[in-house]
Amino acid sequence: MRAYLLRIFLRMVVVRLRHYMAAERWVQTLRDSVADAGFADGWSLIQRNGKVQVQHSWLEPGGTRKKATAMLPIAWERGCAAEVISALNVVQKAMANGRTLKDAVKVIGKQATTIDGGLDWDAAFEEFKATKVGGVVSDEHGFHRTYGMTWRALRLAMDERSPENASQFLQYAINSAQKDAEGNWIPLPQGSVYRRRKVQVVKAFLEFCRDELGFEERWHPPANTKKYVGIAPRAAVAGKRQKNKKDAIPESALKPLMESFRDTEPGRSWRLAIGLLACFGLRPWELKFLEVDGRFLRVTEGKRNSRKQSDPRIVMGIDPEDMPGLSQQLLLELSSGSTRLPSLGTRPNQVGNMTNDYLRSNPFWRELKAAATEKGEVLASYSFRHRYAYAADRIGLNDREICQFMGNNRMTYVQHYGTNARESELMAAAERVLARV
Repeated sequence: MRAYLLRIFLRMVVVRLRHYMAAERWVQTLRDSVADAGFADGWSLIQRNGKVQVQHSWLEPGGTRKKATAMLPIAWERGCAAEVISALNVVQKAMANGRTLKDAVKVIGKQATTIDGGLDWDAAFEEFKATKVGGVVSDEHGFHRTYGMTWRALRLAMDERSPENASQFLQYAINSAQKDAEGNWIPLPQGSVYRRRKVQVVKAFLEFCRDELGFEERWHPPANTKKYVGIAPRAAVAGKRQKNKKDAIPESALKPLMESFRDTEPGRSWRLAIGLLACFGLRPWELKFLEVDGRFLRVTEGKRNSRKQSDPRIVMGIDPEDMPGLSQQLLLELSSGSTRLPSLGTRPNQVGNMTNDYLRSNPFWRELKAAATEKGEVLASYSFRHRYAYAADRIGLNDREICQFMGNNRMTYVQHYGTNARESELMAAAERVLARV
């Protein structure tokens, strides 16, 4: 009987020993695989409550050895080596960016994926948004103005073809949200404010994905993004270019320009903005400070400079020659709210650049601007203000009246506006005089 019980006992010991040895083999294989992946010195793994616990030790400058432990969200089981190595790569990168081991482990698992296994960019952007709202931007509306509009423009390109690396993602940032006749995305002008802002948004987002979500190396943005922003070309002006020189938009170009805006919400918004600039001679930033006052437009904020601030003013609209009644139509749209002005940034000094950026996406404006450049002229958002000065003079207003409608003193008006008329304008004026003789 004793011999029988002894044989049973020995058999159980052998079975358990074999099971233990088999278990130890896969554990040793796990540890060897992790070490071969670059986690040998200072890294070790143990089983704790059925999960993988990682320990990291290092030498301080004074020679003292320190260590830290953290629990990975991975079950301690056969076949977990690939998952553990992938997690440790994320942890190591997060620690290289200054995180502690425990904080680095929290990064694991934040990379959401879509049904087809691709990266879920919208989920990543929501994580990005959560870190910004209440921090660098005060609320969701502020986030939308600063980041949301740029993200929507990027998604148009991403929906056609998902980016494969950071370089391709940044390449999407240099394009506008519109296509040419061949179906190619129209690039934003090199060095423009909106192009720079889009590149900055993409870089900040990818840095967040790297630091907070543990994205792999191919998504890490370059430290220097100047090649994506580009350099704004100098205007090809004959002779020496005058600083800040602008020319009036030709009167005959206003009707085709106003008709060139697309019948979409953004198109109608920008048509309203450009129409107000042209008909009322506004400075671009004044679009943020407007009220309708009967048949007039009231600018509620005066211009500031180092010496004084000008007073708010009313402005009389002057219709384009080929579009009678346009000024009153624009006032009605603005007062009724049937058409809203486009989003114009958070600071008044952004409006001019945003307006110029939008105009450059308009094919008719690009042709008009190119033709002006060939003649040594410079067209920009201020060209509508110059047009107003010429038009006001043409209908018989005197300098005192014009400069008050425009919010300038008389010396500034005479110095910057109403001078050097085009030959075509001089000939048209002569024809009007001759017709009265």
